Order: sequence, then structure tokens, then C-alpha cells
Amino acid sequence: MAYRDYYSTLGVSTTANEQEIKSAYRKLARQLHPDLNPGDKKAEERFKEVNEAYEILSDPDKRKQYDLYGRWQQQAGARTATAAPPSSGVGGVGDFDFSNFGNFEEFIDFLMGSRRGAEGAPRSGSGPVRGENIEMSAELTLEEAFQGVRKRYRTSAGKTIEVNFPAGVRTDSKVRVAGEGRDSVRGGAAGDLILTVKLAAHPYFTVEGDDLLLDLPLTPAEAVLGAQVEVPTLEGKVRLNIPKGTTAGRTLRLAGKGMKRSKGSGRGDQLVKVRIEVPAHPSGQERELYEKLAEVEAHSLRSHLV
Repeated sequence: MAYRDYYSTLGVSTTANEQEIKSAYRKLARQLHPDLNPGDKKAEERFKEVNEAYEILSDPDKRKQYDLYGRWQQQAGARTATAAPPSSGVGGVGDFDFSNFGNFEEFIDFLMGSRRGAEGAPRSGSGPVRGENIEMSAELTLEEAFQGVRKRYRTSAGKTIEVNFPAGVRTDSKVRVAGEGRDSVRGGAAGDLILTVKLAAHPYFTVEGDDLLLDLPLTPAEAVLGAQVEVPTLEGKVRLNIPKGTTAGRTLRLAGKGMKRSKGSGRGDQLVKVRIEVPAHPSGQERELYEKLAEVEAHSLRSHLV
């Protein structure tokens, strides 16, 4: 197997950064994918080459060794299409000895399989290599994350699949679907699909650990006199008892109404934080009642400031 310039394969420069390499790969992979080129053997071979090039250049360690190998070939004068790398002369570049490989194919097999001896020396030979994983983002509503949901996705590899999201997933939770990544180009198993969950913003709930947080507006009368008010949960409305003399900022707890715990069994709680709201534009009757209240209020909130 002659030396392959993987940078040329992807159409990028030798100084291309990670994003440039990924963008070039995705563009070529879409163009050459077998589903879009049925029966086209040339496109199929090119697709395999592009995948191989990306697997090497997208991995910083593999890319470094590949670059060193290219430098070693130049130093050893072995850049013809038919010549194997010399087994004598310059043995390596830096701390890596490339003369252990009989040819470029053995070197690539080593990189793709990541095989080393007990003391870190490379071993020649080939073997099956697992396909590349595919990573995607999956946006769920809070209700979907709370209950669990089954959703359909079309992967970047062109497959349409259904994925089960278990109850209790959170933002940055990862759901792995075995065997739904890219096919192997070297006879190994297919890679996996890895979905990273992102929860969409909810109109009034926020998630904090295993708990759900809710701001609850109360009128001054409800806060002073106490009340029973309807409060939403992700399982429907419940009646919540507001104690007499409840102050702004007080947190009331609905036990077991939160998310499924990420560790252990059971569920978190729903924490209800009180917010007291006064009418910005009181009606005539409300204004009259507030004026009477102001006349009879005997306590002073500001006596400690005098």
C-alpha cells in the first residue's frame, strides 16, 4: 500500500484545524455516502478513503504520528508510489521508531487498531476496526424528559431510527444507541450513536439537580391570611396550603413531585418559592380597602431604622 496523503484526501491543508477537518469530512461524506450513490464502486471506495482519513486526522495523537511518519518518509527518501518504507537508515522521528513497520499499510493498521507491545513498541499486522461513533444533540421538552419518550431521528449517516429516552434525563445526559454509528471500513462492528440531551426552556419550571423549581405569585391577602391555591406539577394540578403570615421568598416543598433521581431510587421534590405581587393598577374598591388597611395597621416595619 503506497503512502496516502490524507490531507489531500479531505482537501485540506496540513495546518487545518479540527473544525476545518470536520467540515471537509462531513461535506465529502454526504456527497459520497453509498445511500446516495447506489452501485457506484468508485464512490464507495472514495467514501472509505475519506472515512479512513478522517479517523486519523480527527484524532490528535493519531494525526501527530501520521505527520511524523510523513516526515520520516521524506528523510528516508521513500516517497515513490511503489516503494515500502526502508527498514534501515533513519529509524524514526522524535521518539518514535517507524522502521518496525514493513510498509505504510502496517503503520495505518497500527494507528487504526491502536496496538502496542508491552513496552510501547508498535506491532505490525491488521485487524478489524470499529466504525466511528456519531454524536448528535437531542432537544426534549421538560415533560418528555420527566415521563420518558420515544423519538425518531435521521442520523448524519442517513439512517432513520427510533430512540428511547428514559424518564429523568437532564441537559447533558448522554443516550447511547449501539451499532447505529458509522459502518466500519475495516471489517469491524459499526460505531454507536451518542445523543446529548438538551432540555428546552419551560414557561415556569426550572430544573435544579433532582428538584423542580416554581415561582408562585400570591396576593398580599393570601400571604397574610393563608390560603389553599392550585399549583401546577408535571403530573397535573395539586392544592397547596399557604400558611398564614407567609413572607416573600419563602420556599414550600411538594415532596416527590420532582424529577426521577439521577442516583438511587425515588424522585426529587418540587420547590415552590413564594412571590408576593401587589396590584399595579388597583380598582376603586381595592384602593379603598388598602386605604382602610393603612389606617388600621398598628405595626411599623421601619421602627428599627429610626
